[in-house]
Amino acid sequence: MQLLCLRLAVIFCHARQMPNLRGFQLHYINNAIKLTLPKYWPEKYPQSYYLLEEETLAWQKINWLFKVEVL
Repeated sequence: MQLLCLRLAVIFCHARQMPNLRGFQLHYINNAIKLTLPKYWPEKYPQSYYLLEEETLAWQKINWLFKVEVL
C-alpha cells in the first residue's frame, strides 16, 4: 500500500499543481485496489487520468488488481 500511495502521489503531482482530490475514494480488499474519481475529474485533468490508466496496466504485471472507476 505504501508503494501504491507513493506512485499515486507522483501521478497526482506530476504537473506541480495541487489537484483537487475531493470526492476521491481508495478501497483495498484482498489484493484489489479501487480508486473512485468524481465524474468531472478525467476531463479536467486528462494527463493525470491517462497516467492512472497506465498505472492499471502496470499493476496487472503482478498479482494485484488496480482499477480506476469514474462516478
